[in-house]
Amino acid sequence: MKEAERFLKDYWYATRSIGRLMLDLSAARQAYEQSLTSLHVSCGYVKAGGRQRSGQSAVERAAVIAVDQFHAEVLSIEKRLMYERSTLSRIEQTVAEARLTAPESGYVRLRYFEGRSVEAAAQRLYCSAATCGRLRVSALKKIEQVLSGMKTVADSSVRCQKII
Repeated sequence: MKEAERFLKDYWYATRSIGRLMLDLSAARQAYEQSLTSLHVSCGYVKAGGRQRSGQSAVERAAVIAVDQFHAEVLSIEKRLMYERSTLSRIEQTVAEARLTAPESGYVRLRYFEGRSVEAAAQRLYCSAATCGRLRVSALKKIEQVLSGMKTVADSSVRCQKII
């Protein structure tokens, strides 16, 4: 069950990471756009990405390198955002495949997706902390079964690839 619980906690961490990455992306895009508009257009320079570096002054070359670095940072942040979003969708899909009951689903949503305490989840679900404990155990068992099913499918596909 600990593996299933770690798996579900990744949802909350990925959500927080997406929030931070969105702020970083906004700042990086702003810096990229400012550096792009502040570039001095000189002989042969048209746009960032496809330019000729010969014939430019040292300052122009440094500005072009800075623009390239800002662009690379934007691309890197977008790539990390895509990874975190895929993590969220994978976790949501696994929980959906577990076919949890409504109270179990509510507990998982409150406890792992929203990061609430057991007491807060119990209060929201109008039940006791002991009932939440039972919901937790049954939900994690179902999710663990789905996760172990995914592993056996992945393991069998790896074995099939080795045979071929």
